[in-house]
Amino acid sequence: MHIDLIEEKHLHDLTDLLNRNCDLEGDRFTPALVRRRLWDYPFNLSQARLGAFDDGRLVGTVIGGLTQSQGTLRVFAVEESHRRRGLASRMLGQLEEVLRRRGASEILALYGAPGYFMPGLDPRYTAALCLLQRQGYERTNVVVNMAVPLNGRQSFEALARSSERRIRRHGAHVRRAEPTDRSSLKAWVSQHFPGGWSLEADLAFDETPIPIWVAIRNARLVGFALYDADLFTGGFGPTGVAEEARGLGVGGALMLRTLADMQARGYGECEIAWVGPVGFYAHTCGARINRTLWQMSKKLR
Repeated sequence: MHIDLIEEKHLHDLTDLLNRNCDLEGDRFTPALVRRRLWDYPFNLSQARLGAFDDGRLVGTVIGGLTQSQGTLRVFAVEESHRRRGLASRMLGQLEEVLRRRGASEILALYGAPGYFMPGLDPRYTAALCLLQRQGYERTNVVVNMAVPLNGRQSFEALARSSERRIRRHGAHVRRAEPTDRSSLKAWVSQHFPGGWSLEADLAFDETPIPIWVAIRNARLVGFALYDADLFTGGFGPTGVAEEARGLGVGGALMLRTLADMQARGYGECEIAWVGPVGFYAHTCGARINRTLWQMSKKLR
């Protein structure tokens, strides 16, 4: 048994490993999603994709990345039959050393944006929680996700149209983003919402159809919403509205139009990540809290 780098030829084995051992996710890892999140995004490092191999079979993984001086632990899992042998601790220590050498001063556990699978650790993964605590990770925050069922009788298309009629009274409308919007939307998001959201918006333009909806008022961009940038398929967010357009119903119109889009594509559920305004989502679309997650981090120097 040895630790080595995971290559793209291991993609399907890695996907199967994650689905077998991240049982709360219900087989939501797919090869396309794993490739996009762990290979294609610009913050990934080949030296930070570590696997444990037993006679050539992938039995564990610890994968991270780096954004400026901040390292991320993006995903980790070990086969139940190979636990309690120190594999995860060894791989995690090796990952931390790789990130430290690359200048990282801190490592975030699972919630490094953009493109996380979950914005924190579900503490029901008890063995994983114990591992992080033993390795010196501390809880820094607790966040919640919310879920909206899309396969019931409720038509989000009808709700979206109603909300869009209301915002038209204020000179606003909602439409799907077009390829020509890419640079202007990225710049607008950077200006109004500094941080990782602009990269998430930019990368979403690579998807077909483009999973971004924008709000326009008086020929100016005033809001956006997108999905499938974080979490698994059906993950909503980020979304934001310019201060000048808040209170007009623009945020609700963007949310409902996005839900209608996902419902039309046959998605069974929308999950909203790292929710701030719980009341807004509960009122707008009947969302309910479905997960509580711990955000944990560790200083590397």
